[in-house]
Amino acid sequence: MCFLGSLSIFNSQGSELLTDEEYSELRTHIMSNYTQAPSQAIAQVNVFLTEYKSRFTPEQHLKMQYTKAYFEIEDERFEAVYNTLTFCKKLSDALKKT
Repeated sequence: MCFLGSLSIFNSQGSELLTDEEYSELRTHIMSNYTQAPSQAIAQVNVFLTEYKSRFTPEQHLKMQYTKAYFEIEDERFEAVYNTLTFCKKLSDALKKT
């Protein structure tokens, strides 16, 4: 585990899924530290999506994608928002089938 300010980033290489508390800590870190810098927030979300890919539950993955879309809107990356929300729709549909 490494520390980023007061945030403890959990081992991204573990095989266990993130708890809701661990996920909330990651999301809170993004929302608290990058609200004024949407392009940096997008970059951080992409890092988390890559590093924690195997540890996110399907619902957490979907929520992190929505976080990404939020910052893409803030950064006026409208084509990227469309692509992200299209992906979110596919994730959501897959979750409904399970």
